[in-house]
Amino acid sequence: VSTQSTWGNPAVWALEKSGRLRIRLYGDRLPTRAEGAIIISNHYDEVDWVTTLLFAYKHHQLTNIKMFLKEFVLLVPFIGYGLYLLGWVFVRRNWFEDQKRIASCFKVLKELKRPIWLWINVEGTRHSAAKLQEAQAFSRERGLEWMPKNVLVPRTKGFIATVQGLQGNVTAIYDVTMRYDNDTPIPFNALQMVGGSVCTTVHVYVKRHPIPPEFYGKNGEELMKNWLLKTFERKDHLIEHFKNVGTFDGFRS
Repeated sequence: VSTQSTWGNPAVWALEKSGRLRIRLYGDRLPTRAEGAIIISNHYDEVDWVTTLLFAYKHHQLTNIKMFLKEFVLLVPFIGYGLYLLGWVFVRRNWFEDQKRIASCFKVLKELKRPIWLWINVEGTRHSAAKLQEAQAFSRERGLEWMPKNVLVPRTKGFIATVQGLQGNVTAIYDVTMRYDNDTPIPFNALQMVGGSVCTTVHVYVKRHPIPPEFYGKNGEELMKNWLLKTFERKDHLIEHFKNVGTFDGFRS
């Protein structure tokens, strides 16, 4: 039994069974047989990584889930050290400082003899009013066809490096969109959630995309960049739908 399941399964099971955090799934049903996948998600708040663990647990993939986290999470008692033991990667959110660490992580992941799920937050930071204004200014400056309202403009460099770095080990990209009960701001943090002082439901919409061979071709980087931007444009519309009706049900892209 791996350290990941020994440490993670009881913790996540207790979190869910206590009723402190519930998850409702929408969208594509993922393959029952594990496959290597890159997971891209909107970054809503600091509690998202707790949702990540519950999402993997629900799909019997807690042993295989990996994620890039900010270094400050290492300071969270018990949780930070536990995630370190699971092989999660702690970064400073600076590509030039982090790329050697990430390349080393990819090397280790490719040597594993099992499928892995690598969860990356391609927005680079959590959503806020100030960050949204910056994203909208960036969209205008770059002449993008889409003006973000509910997500930030994704950072394509890290996404492209991830797809290229894990070539041969991943076969799909899971586009995950998360929102919390009633789409209200989260009045708590991860420690409060894990500590049992709050209770919430997280709504998770999943879209599975097989990785096309063209991503590894001559114009692969440009194709990946355009694909990621279009994917986040669709995610923006999906979140707007949730804000209007309180559920992901009934969404038509």
